[in-house]
Amino acid sequence: MKKLTTIIAVLAIFISGSAFAFTGDNVTREVKEAFEKKFNGARGVSWKESNDLFFASFELNQRKLTAAYNADGELLGLSRNISISEVPLTVSESLKRNFGDYQILESVTEVLYDGQTSYYINAENATRSLQLKCYADGEIAITKRVKK
Repeated sequence: MKKLTTIIAVLAIFISGSAFAFTGDNVTREVKEAFEKKFNGARGVSWKESNDLFFASFELNQRKLTAAYNADGELLGLSRNISISEVPLTVSESLKRNFGDYQILESVTEVLYDGQTSYYINAENATRSLQLKCYADGEIAITKRVKK
């Protein structure tokens, strides 16, 4: 569970444009080969390392993505920024039903981990800001609350 939380948190941070960049010289051969095989045609690849994990930020098909690998070259997770209009209808409906009194911010981080897609969405009203983790089936968990 701790590794899952770490991967998701780091993917969300790095897709937003965080620091820690390096040229990729420290990336294992297995990671480079696995990346090149999976994401053939990726452009502007930059590598980051955190907690023995390797993160590739890149562009593919005019979309910016971040992929997380372990040192053995196993793809652990993938994330990208999307707009709120791109989330599944079940998520949109659940947001309206459960957070209708909140303003839902436009930018969403979509994370694919362990075969499951989740959406990190920020919502705010006059008194608080929330970070929501939404699942494709419409389930929503509040992962962070901040009073204004």
